[in-house]
Amino acid sequence: MTDKIDTNQIRSIVEQATYEHPGCPKVPPVEQTDASLDVAYAGLIEKAKEAAQTDAAAVSRARQLLATGGLDSPENALEAARNMVRLGI
Repeated sequence: MTDKIDTNQIRSIVEQATYEHPGCPKVPPVEQTDASLDVAYAGLIEKAKEAAQTDAAAVSRARQLLATGGLDSPENALEAARNMVRLGI
């Protein structure tokens, strides 16, 4: 039975076949642009530098307060406990 199949006829049918089905939504072509190209890094770098300077000043101030006992108060202990509960620490 398979010996009666004309392979030339099958080849022409396959070549003419379309894979689009009526009623199916069209898939848009894949966009190849890289989103990272749209980012302005200068502003992000400046913010990071500012944060590092601010953090360094805050750490220095906290060290001074710890060394002098400036943070040892019932109010600070209560605030620390509240933050631990709120932040899940």
